[in-house]
Amino acid sequence: MATRLTGIPTPTYGPNSWIQLADALAALELLGVVAFANEAARDLGHPNPDEGQVAYVGGASGGVCVYTATGWRYLAWRDQVTP
Repeated sequence: MATRLTGIPTPTYGPNSWIQLADALAALELLGVVAFANEAARDLGHPNPDEGQVAYVGGASGGVCVYTATGWRYLAWRDQVTP
């Protein structure tokens, strides 16, 4: 079932970045979005995700991701990390 994501602050990176990220995480938890330390923990916690499921992945390269028919996809505002 799709859930409309409203009222979630989109962080801008500056002096208060950690406060903004904590606020975003708190808003996601109210929507029933589970937070994971990293992608491996997310995959272990959701071994068979349903399409439309949302998760928050922490860490420097984390962000809010949604499971689609082709796998987990991060929302557009996620910082892109080049390997």
